[in-house]
Amino acid sequence: ECLICTDPIVHAHLGVNSCRACAVFYKRAASVPVRKLKCKGGARDCIDQNPRTTCRACRHARFREVLAKAGHAVKEGDD
Repeated sequence: ECLICTDPIVHAHLGVNSCRACAVFYKRAASVPVRKLKCKGGARDCIDQNPRTTCRACRHARFREVLAKAGHAVKEGDD
């Protein structure tokens, strides 16, 4: 199961259990400064309500959290 959106997975991507869609999203979003990503709900808790329909900001934050827990270096300069 994908640790970001809970979809079923076949292979791990980026070194963590993530689906291909979340891995591709993270790769594309990595070039966007984090401060430009806005939470749709405003409370930064969209991913807790429904992980499959979360906003970009919450999905990106969740992926960074999962990568950090896995011991990957996460660039902090764009926060």
